[in-house]
Amino acid sequence: MLTTKCAVVGTAQGGAVSWSGASAYNELLISPGNVVVNPVPAQGQYGPLNAGGYMYEFVSAVSTDDARGSFTVAACAT
Repeated sequence: MLTTKCAVVGTAQGGAVSWSGASAYNELLISPGNVVVNPVPAQGQYGPLNAGGYMYEFVSAVSTDDARGSFTVAACAT
């Protein structure tokens, strides 16, 4: 499960993506940005991320078990 935290546009306070239940995966790939999280803890967070759209992939040792999708980091309300 992924959740996002908003990004404050024009500052260093970028957004973040959090996950839980990822204990079966070896890597988390996020693009754009060529982010690689390895090893992947069962729950965690990655940031800062700018507001915008991203693709992710949780990669397991068995390629048929990969999970992928997309998420959006919204700009924080002003």
